[in-house]
Amino acid sequence: MALPRFRGDRLLEAREAAGLSREAVTLALGLSTPLRIKMWEAGFERLQTRFIPALAAAVNVEPLVLLDVDPDDPPLAALRIAAGIVTGRMGTAGMSVMSYQRIESGTPRCRAACPRPTVVSSLTQMHRRGGSSIADRLQQIAAAVEYYVNVCRLDRNVRWAQHAR
Repeated sequence: MALPRFRGDRLLEAREAAGLSREAVTLALGLSTPLRIKMWEAGFERLQTRFIPALAAAVNVEPLVLLDVDPDDPPLAALRIAAGIVTGRMGTAGMSVMSYQRIESGTPRCRAACPRPTVVSSLTQMHRRGGSSIADRLQQIAAAVEYYVNVCRLDRNVRWAQHAR
């Protein structure tokens, strides 16, 4: 599964709709030159994930609007990117970054206890429950991921114990 792409054309539309100049957006983000905004809008430069939330706030749109996804049904990767979080920061005490990447891409290792479609569907639906901010949604998703990882570990340990008998 490919990562959601940043849409420079949507940034341009949002900036113009907000009546902002590139210079104003540059100041809001603390950048040194408006040339970077121009490069992002034209698609000549790749935007770093950490800039997405601040950029969206500067032009007064939801971060998901700036990505090449359906804002009403975003994949798990889009929620992470919209929150400005890189994949390397998604590891937790109960789950490695690689495990998170597998879940985000729809290929977890634990297929017996966590079939791929079920895990991915459950995780991507978490954004509709509770909290309105992307940060709240990501916290709910992180809790769901941790739950599924623990179920997978328990299943693996049970199977190992049965095999050892």
